[in-house]
Amino acid sequence: IVYAPRFDQQFYFATATSFTPVNTVPADGTQLEPSTGRNYEIGHRWQGWNGRVDTTAAVYFVSRDNVTVQQSVISFIQVGEQTSKGLDLDVNTDLGGQAHLVFNYGLATPEFKEGTLGGKIPRFAPKHNVNLWLRKDWAAGINAGFGLRYLAEQWGDNDNTQRLDDYTIFSGAIGYRTPRWEWSLNAENLFNNDDYFLPGHFGNNAFPGQPINVTTTVRLKWN
Repeated sequence: IVYAPRFDQQFYFATATSFTPVNTVPADGTQLEPSTGRNYEIGHRWQGWNGRVDTTAAVYFVSRDNVTVQQSVISFIQVGEQTSKGLDLDVNTDLGGQAHLVFNYGLATPEFKEGTLGGKIPRFAPKHNVNLWLRKDWAAGINAGFGLRYLAEQWGDNDNTQRLDDYTIFSGAIGYRTPRWEWSLNAENLFNNDDYFLPGHFGNNAFPGQPINVTTTVRLKWN
């Protein structure tokens, strides 16, 4: 449902359901129930500054039943209901002079509601998530960008015994573009942060975060 009181504003409400069959079979042969879910979302979209600012803000509630958690390579359990409440904010801005700013913020509060994990927070689910990217283009064909991603502290396991610190990853890019060809150089984890972890496949499994990673690309164009 969408309501637009003005040309530059929209309020909306959305809801959806889901049904996901579970094909996993635990080692003891137990049959797992299919997972079902429902979500509700209320949001507001706004355009201002003669179309140079575009924002979307939304709050949501998600509920899932029969959530399957992988404990090891061959061990799976179903932990009943899991819910999450949160807020999403997206801002896209034309700063003028061929400069653009993109900002995203997410607030999430997931929680297991039933079973052996009742009251626990799912692993690798930070409460705060921030993305920021600034890009500048020049008439000569040169472009550059710089951004960051911030994740708040999070749990490394579903039993909430291993707490992982918050971290920030910076990225950068430069490039040159002509009608016939273009070149770009991108750097992820620009300052080589070596103190963060990414989720593994199961249980309390985790992988060290990727060190600085630099890639370059050349594209040629034909008519």
